[in-house]
Amino acid sequence: MLQAGYRKIVWLFLLLWMAVLHIWLFEKLMTTSLWALYVNLTLGWYLRRLIPFVWLAGALCMAFWQLWSYQSFRRKALEHMRPMEESWMRSVCSQAAAEAGCGDVPPLYQSSAVSTPLVLGFAAPIMLVPEETYTWAELRMVFLHECTHVKKKDLWYKLIFTAGTCVLWFQPLLYLLKAAAYRDVETACDQSVVKGKPEADRKAYADFLLESLRKGKNRELPYSAYFYNSKAVMKARLAVVEDTRERSGIPGTVVCVALAALTVLMAADRMNAAREELWEQYASSQPQNIYEGYTPPESFTEKETQEMADLIEKYGVSSEEADRNREAQGYDSTDEDVRESMPPELTAEGPWQVQNGETPVQAAAALACRFAMYYEDQEAGSRLHSDLRVDSGFYLMERMGSRVLAENGEEAVCALRFRFLAENKSALSGLRQLPGMRSGYDDGYEQLYFDWAVRIRNIDETEKVWELEGAALLDDVLSACEEAGTAVETGFMELDLWELPQYRARTVNQVTEVTWNYGEDWQEVPIAFEDLTARGDQMDGALTLVQEKSYVVSEDMAAFAYGGSSEVPVTVAWTKDRGKNWTTSVVTYDYTSVRRLFLSFPDAEHGFLVLTDGRTMWQEGDVLFRTEDGGFTWTEVERETPPGYGGSHSLTMGAEFITPEVGFTAIRSSQEPLLYRTEDGGVNWEQCSFPPAPGAEYAEYYTIAYPPEQKEDRLCVYLSMEEYSELGGTKLRYESQDLGKTWVYTGEVLRK
Repeated sequence: MLQAGYRKIVWLFLLLWMAVLHIWLFEKLMTTSLWALYVNLTLGWYLRRLIPFVWLAGALCMAFWQLWSYQSFRRKALEHMRPMEESWMRSVCSQAAAEAGCGDVPPLYQSSAVSTPLVLGFAAPIMLVPEETYTWAELRMVFLHECTHVKKKDLWYKLIFTAGTCVLWFQPLLYLLKAAAYRDVETACDQSVVKGKPEADRKAYADFLLESLRKGKNRELPYSAYFYNSKAVMKARLAVVEDTRERSGIPGTVVCVALAALTVLMAADRMNAAREELWEQYASSQPQNIYEGYTPPESFTEKETQEMADLIEKYGVSSEEADRNREAQGYDSTDEDVRESMPPELTAEGPWQVQNGETPVQAAAALACRFAMYYEDQEAGSRLHSDLRVDSGFYLMERMGSRVLAENGEEAVCALRFRFLAENKSALSGLRQLPGMRSGYDDGYEQLYFDWAVRIRNIDETEKVWELEGAALLDDVLSACEEAGTAVETGFMELDLWELPQYRARTVNQVTEVTWNYGEDWQEVPIAFEDLTARGDQMDGALTLVQEKSYVVSEDMAAFAYGGSSEVPVTVAWTKDRGKNWTTSVVTYDYTSVRRLFLSFPDAEHGFLVLTDGRTMWQEGDVLFRTEDGGFTWTEVERETPPGYGGSHSLTMGAEFITPEVGFTAIRSSQEPLLYRTEDGGVNWEQCSFPPAPGAEYAEYYTIAYPPEQKEDRLCVYLSMEEYSELGGTKLRYESQDLGKTWVYTGEVLRK
């Protein structure tokens, strides 16, 4: 019988194999003709296509339940916890951590919401003890057990199996595997605790386990490490503790090495097969340029725009009518995305025809991408498939929205919104010359956005061959329709793009850099990464990157605020000559539990730093510092009417000063947008008022406000439904032309 520590590794390998096996079976189910024929005969074509969606729905439900369960338990436990006041208990914990070989002693708390000692948290685990009476010997055993869990990263081990349960929620064998793994997590921990201990210690530990078994506290959660477990697990643990036989680790080592070698061989075999498949695809691809001898159809002219508007006036269809037309052609309104998940080859005569386009928007999107690639990379466009990918993998057109505006059986006009990924400011130079190109900065990369209307003709209904007749700017077509009195709905929300900043910072491999030229050149910031990521409030875990909004990079200067712990005071380092010389000033030593830092410099001499401190659950205070000499000296601003209620409020979402006098502070809220404004440099604050948002769905749920952004001659504030989604998603936009005194609602927008 292998020791529990080796069995843990075996269970992990079995979980990996089970996942790989199901992926292989699913691939065969969806692609192999014999499997597909069998499943089509037994389930039907449509039901087979529903299998991925059923799996995804189950996986999401399981993941949501696990996350909700974790957050509920964590919130309840933390609400009722208090720091351990008894010094002798902390001393016992420290001794146990040293004895268990745990490098960092987990913070120790008591909580009335837990009924058994446990470890909670992954990146920064804490230890919770119920409010019960323990002896010194009992606590030593408990802390030895829990510190061993921390040392062995057992919570991460459990999390892997929890993730496996979400993915393979339909597999009953997985639950048996998870139960065995969880049992061996505990028994392996007990083996480590009693290893090398004298008989008296082993007997005392066994007696304590036996007493715990009598108490019957058997709750077990996958995201924590409990001392008490189910009766079956407690009995197994008791047997391990009482077993004093010396066991050789050689059999377990041999088994684990063999499993690892077998896994590597399986992975290598799969990678080799995938490489051969890719090579076959590459060898069979057509290297010639299919654009040679062809010119694009007339596009982006007044004539083409008017022809599309006339077609929409005669044969315009609503979204409901388009769904009915697709149903009449033999597939339902939801089938479009399903069919595109297994796209056919789009090949036909010349570059402006595609074959097997199942729907007009699918064909129009592929032809629009072919059209764009004519001006960017014709060889890559020659290898285009209907999933809008190119074999080389360097280009990807992502369709963000589509709608059939007109369709008469022969011709169709489709509205398309799509984008291309650009690696840097100079990439995709050909696409940048196309009409209607807009640039946005999304998820660290530049994106090129297009809103086009595309007209296509069905030249062979049997073979589903579509031909491109022309393209036009969507706004021009909609304007022509409006002049003709034709109402057209695209369903596209206004795009509010976040442009690529010329001056910004980034962190790569624990090195922070700044740029002043759109990222063409980067210069290292000479501040230790440990200092830049230091903060006193660790309830959200340790920082791995420089905090957003804790730094400023502008034409005049670059400044970084950091610190706020007992080791690193709140500090600001800055340069005014683009990195040639850096100056550092300590702002304050008084605050050592800082959660967030918000730095702003309206000009090179006036700067403001807002720090949040003293968090208790969802409440905290904030302090404002000001400099008038470019960052050399900082003084705390005495506020007569601070934001919030008496200086204490919910978590601060952001703080920004637009001028040396006018600034804003945003506070988290689930009731209404809480944005406060000052016009006297931070002494007095008053809440901003936002008028209703007519026509916006669920407007009452947009309760998260962020500090305004400067756009030309106005300020823009975006209200969000979700926290931490400031730069993406659907927002309510308000604008002000009087530095935020009054706000006007300007619409519901999609931020990218």
